[in-house]
Amino acid sequence: MRTAIHKHVTSFGTLLSKLCHEFCHHLDRERFGFPHTPHTRGFYERTAALYHRARGTPPKLLFWRPQPGGTWVIDWAADESGRVNGLFCGPSGPEAQYSGRHSVYTGERMERWQ
Repeated sequence: MRTAIHKHVTSFGTLLSKLCHEFCHHLDRERFGFPHTPHTRGFYERTAALYHRARGTPPKLLFWRPQPGGTWVIDWAADESGRVNGLFCGPSGPEAQYSGRHSVYTGERMERWQ
C-alpha cells in the first residue's frame, strides 16, 4: 500500500490500521447484517481495540472533541490527562455536560472532561 500524495510505501502500522478498519466494515455487513456502516465513535473504538489486540500493544484511549452540529472528532493531540500542550481541551457551551466516555477495553467508564 502506498500513500496517496507522495506514493511512499506505508508503514506496517498504517497497513494494519487500514485492514482493521476494513475488517470492521466487513464484520458489520456480513456478521451483523447492517446495510450501512457509518464512522461512529463506537466504530473507531472497535477498530482501535482490534488494532492494539493484533499488535499486542497497550490500548490508547481515544479522546473525542465535540464539534458544531453535534458531530465529534478524535483529538489526536490530547494526552491521557485530556490536555493539549498542557492546556485543557474540554468542551464548552452545551457540550460541557459531557463528563466521560465508556472504554471498550475494560468495560469501565473513563473520565474525560475534568
